[in-house]
Amino acid sequence: MYSFYQKICIFLLFTLPLGIYSNEIIFLHAALEGEIKIRNSSISQKDLKYEFSKLASDIINQELLVSANALENTSENQKEICVTRRVHYVSKDYFYFPQNQMPSVTTSVYNCSSGNEIKKESLLKGYIYQSLNEHYKKVFHFIPSRSSINKNNFKAKESNVLFFIDASASLSNEKDELNQFISNEIQTKNLDLYSNLVSAGNYYTFTNSDISTVPFSKINSPEDLYIGYRKHLQSVKKFKELNIQFLFISPLQYTKKKEWITLINEARSKGILTYILIPYSSDHTYYQTIDTIAKATNSKTLPITVWKKVGYIQGEEKYLVLHKGYLYTTSENPAKFESFNEMDKKRIQIDEKINPYNLNQLVEKYTNQKIIQESKYQSNMTLLLKNTMSVLNFPETVNSKRVLVRSNGQAIYIQVKPNTNLVKGETYILESNFILDSSNSWNIRNNVVRTKIHPISYRYPKLLEFNPSEIADYLKKYNLTELKAYLVITVEEVL
Repeated sequence: MYSFYQKICIFLLFTLPLGIYSNEIIFLHAALEGEIKIRNSSISQKDLKYEFSKLASDIINQELLVSANALENTSENQKEICVTRRVHYVSKDYFYFPQNQMPSVTTSVYNCSSGNEIKKESLLKGYIYQSLNEHYKKVFHFIPSRSSINKNNFKAKESNVLFFIDASASLSNEKDELNQFISNEIQTKNLDLYSNLVSAGNYYTFTNSDISTVPFSKINSPEDLYIGYRKHLQSVKKFKELNIQFLFISPLQYTKKKEWITLINEARSKGILTYILIPYSSDHTYYQTIDTIAKATNSKTLPITVWKKVGYIQGEEKYLVLHKGYLYTTSENPAKFESFNEMDKKRIQIDEKINPYNLNQLVEKYTNQKIIQESKYQSNMTLLLKNTMSVLNFPETVNSKRVLVRSNGQAIYIQVKPNTNLVKGETYILESNFILDSSNSWNIRNNVVRTKIHPISYRYPKLLEFNPSEIADYLKKYNLTELKAYLVITVEEVL
């Protein structure tokens, strides 16, 4: 049981203002020892101490509910800074970079109110931004995290997810995996999920429930799908901040390009971002048509890949991979590939249409190798859907503006909010978080919500200044889900 005074303290903690004022924490120039190798060659060793303090203040401002600034070099002591700057804490980092050993940081925090000083040390493992982020959370544990207040589950309150499915026999192979994914999303995430299916001309609508009861049987007519798609859009009770839809339709239906461009753009006008799932049994000739539709509607394509392991009579084992209508063979497990477009693979030249049912026969015919053993098919469909669902935490809104910019000679498309004013030919500082996205230039995409455009005079931590070509490498090297970065950009075109 809490005592009376404890209850009073808890009441005050949750009812009184947090007292977050400008410049509550001042970071002094960092102390550096050892050999320091930095990526940004434009930073001089003279400026490095300030840049580390600027990096600290940048992390604090983004992660904790407090305002922090990096102080220019000063001869004032901690007490004098407390009085003249009217701050709550004065902090200083001491970095140690030993040769061939893991670097460390010790942070000293002086409390202007009590006159007490604390010190805490951490090893810097992996990417320095993430390491320092965890370190400062430990040092400033008494300051609330922004994530506890501002980063509530975006999926739960601010998004709709829609599936429109052509429940025809040609897609029946994928039904169980698709249903399992939909069911798992319902069970594990509190989101509004609408599943709409057309089966033999009949229409089925589900809200937050699985699709197992719907038969995947006869081929649907184009007209049935058009009508079903409009009912699909009408099924959404309320459009939210983020609305995404997955289209799972027989590629044969997309040959009527104009009709589907019109229908998908109708969804786009409602603020829905479209992902086109392409079945693994698709003939490679359909991909060009679907890419045309995707470009005309600002949609994304998700080609499903399947593979299985086979053993030849000679004793050799290989993986057969069916990707975008072509057949490849590889000795590596495709489940470990980050991108099927970039994997080390060997294509088998086959002049016939390939599907999972005739794959063995075609391999034997064109390679003169007898298959005597095979495993079950595996698919990357669930992984594709899971990775795509991650945009719910990293939204790419259809209401954003696409801008072509150049940074250090490298051209890249970025997305900005519609009310962002950018002038062609002008130079700015871009602040954003990036994720891997193989469909965009340099294999990266910026987060619209967390993108800010600053004037060229803006002071930012140059330790976080990147070239576009470096970002994807850092994401992969340190296995990051996202990367905070600053780019010096010149606007080429506002689309």
